Amino acid sequence: MPTILIVDDEETHARALGRFLERRGYDVRVAISAEEACVALATARPDLTLLDQRLGDGDGLALLRDWHGVDPDLPVIVMTAYGSVETAVAAMKAGARDYLQKPIDLEELALVAEWALGDARTRAYLDHLQRGSLAGTGPKILLGGSPAMARVHDFLAGMAALDGMRAADHPTILLLGETGTGKSLMARLIHEASALARGPLVVVDCATLPHDMVEGELFGFERGAFRDAGAAKPGLLEIAAGGTVFIDEVAELGLAAQAKLLRVIEEKTLRRLGSLADIALDVRIVAATNRDLPREVEAGRFRAELFYRLNVLSLTLPPLRERGDDVVVLAAHFLALYARKYGRHAKTLAPDAIAALLAEPWRGNVRELAHAMERAMLTVDRDTLEARHLALGMRAPEEPAASSSLEEVERQLICRALEQNGGNVSRTARRLRVSRELLRYRMRKHGLGRA
Repeated sequence: MPTILIVDDEETHARALGRFLERRGYDVRVAISAEEACVALATARPDLTLLDQRLGDGDGLALLRDWHGVDPDLPVIVMTAYGSVETAVAAMKAGARDYLQKPIDLEELALVAEWALGDARTRAYLDHLQRGSLAGTGPKILLGGSPAMARVHDFLAGMAALDGMRAADHPTILLLGETGTGKSLMARLIHEASALARGPLVVVDCATLPHDMVEGELFGFERGAFRDAGAAKPGLLEIAAGGTVFIDEVAELGLAAQAKLLRVIEEKTLRRLGSLADIALDVRIVAATNRDLPREVEAGRFRAELFYRLNVLSLTLPPLRERGDDVVVLAAHFLALYARKYGRHAKTLAPDAIAALLAEPWRGNVRELAHAMERAMLTVDRDTLEARHLALGMRAPEEPAASSSLEEVERQLICRALEQNGGNVSRTARRLRVSRELLRYRMRKHGLGRA
């Protein structure tokens, strides 16, 4: 439910506007002075502010200029009894989205408020899109008809059948499976197959966010909530209003963030960091992890209540080695995809290449297969790929035996890199070409020293 702050020293007029907007489904707060307005804004950032041009204890436009300097994205509509071109120009220059002339036409107010709120959501959505916080635009196709994928197709069809409900009323979904099995793709498919497809899909990758930033990114924060919070900022859960939030690697959330996420799911509200006000939330939550969550619960690293809340509907994505001939279908798909991407001639698979693909254990699952096809597309000039061109049996020097798990290979690689760099995490991260936060996460995962 969007929050609207009305700032008007004519209290009767402000209350009347508030009652009208409340009937329209908005959460309304009223301030009858510039001082009260500043207190209200310091407590919680409204989704929209209606500001009278002239207040008993201040100039509305001067107040607007001060607010705009601190929070340029704060949506404000100026109300004025002095309608003129000069007034409109002054309001817009001060940072207003629009202006309304008194006496207020209520239907015009409803239209302008709806437009301003929609514009604010769109701006925030595009901001996160440009920063890469939202789902990518790659092909969203669920390929493979193996028996192991039958349940996956049935699950997706069941999600597509859910209709006629708010986003927050959709059941939470937990996606499980090994790394590289396609959990992120499945989340996008669930979103796009549902009635929520017109809303945003916002992706939160807990594995790559520094732990001290996770809560701010998820729940948002008010100005001054912490040292670097120079302006208020909505969280990713707010940005996803009317759509889906995909929380990838949810097991990486700390216990405090887990408690807040549990409250969001149970109460369908959130509270920004540094705020005293709750914000109504209308989002569907999909979470994913490659961890054994019941074991994490037993170890005290994951809250049992959150696990039960997320596990309303769950789906385990099968590993590629259990999908039979799907590997050939996927390989052909990736070859066609990378041929288009790099402007290369199409390539086909020779019989011995197909046999090699079927025999490979694919510990990295679909992601590893995609990388193998991309490498072949870029390094092989021939139009027909043979088994020798795929280099599937290649092993780096000092690679553990083939029986080692992918996680053990990763652990030993990190150990060697840390040794070569004297235990310096920053240098090791640069050497491995990953972020320091991601390396710290991997070190914690494998129990390597103090991360």
